[in-house]
Amino acid sequence: DAAFIRRDPVTRLEGTFSIPYIVATCVLDGEPDFASFDVDMIRRARAQALMRRVRTVTVEPAQGASTAGVGVLIGEYVVRGSDGSMYQASNQV
Repeated sequence: DAAFIRRDPVTRLEGTFSIPYIVATCVLDGEPDFASFDVDMIRRARAQALMRRVRTVTVEPAQGASTAGVGVLIGEYVVRGSDGSMYQASNQV
């Protein structure tokens, strides 16, 4: 959903709705907390550099998939390191 893809957050609120920032802060700091969304944390160079490398892809449900979860946001995240390492996570809201 476009509401969750704020590519250039500059405020705490925008940061909470930015998949690129959330991915970047998780990579840099582990599990985010309230302080993760301070303006200084959002603006730090390392987070900005990682945010530019985050790509989002919308995938349609498979044909014939159950519609029981209509309105449910499901995210799958893959982070690939330059050394070939990979981290995967998913969530359902």
